[in-house]
Amino acid sequence: FNAYDAQTNYRKALDLYLEGVTANPSKYRPLVAACLNNLAVSNIQLEEYEKALGHYKNVLEEYQWLSQEKPDVFLPYLAATYASLGIVYSDKMNKPSEALLMGQKAKSLYENLSEQSPGKYLHYLATAYHNSGIYALETEQWTHASSDLIRALELRKRLIDEEPEAFGADYCVTALNLLELFQRKLEVDKDLQYRERGLELLADLKVALKVLPETPSV
Repeated sequence: FNAYDAQTNYRKALDLYLEGVTANPSKYRPLVAACLNNLAVSNIQLEEYEKALGHYKNVLEEYQWLSQEKPDVFLPYLAATYASLGIVYSDKMNKPSEALLMGQKAKSLYENLSEQSPGKYLHYLATAYHNSGIYALETEQWTHASSDLIRALELRKRLIDEEPEAFGADYCVTALNLLELFQRKLEVDKDLQYRERGLELLADLKVALKVLPETPSV
């Protein structure tokens, strides 16, 4: 896979689809959104993060319009785009405040989607809470971080009860991040409740690790 060649193909397709938008927006705007999203992914592979950010913002505009037309179809794409923007801001551009804003929007959309189809979106909702908690941790918004990470852990516990091999690593990652938060709070506030909560979580984590298949992610 050559990211430069892929970009050339995506741009050619984008030009064609943009020509059709005026005549038939409902048909061509989903294709425009998909091309823009692919361009953003290729930008990230080439470490062109500002360009990726611009393309994701354009994707966002497309899915905002499309989700007004067909919310059942396009709200999941809108939520995923907010999540992608959060990752770019946090992981690639070191802008956790902007990442937190995007993460909150993704979390809100996945909350609504989960109410309609709980089983289908539970994993995405858990990930949205986890990411929002990490962004809050990076901005030292301790209460927000604690609330979101605890919620992510609860959701991921439900997932590993059903499929431990598929979701055990995710649970352990959230638990480790929450342990990091408890440690920071213990050091700053000298409040022993964080030590007790940390020990309880560590015990739960040891149980989860026992059923976890070997994986490089934990």
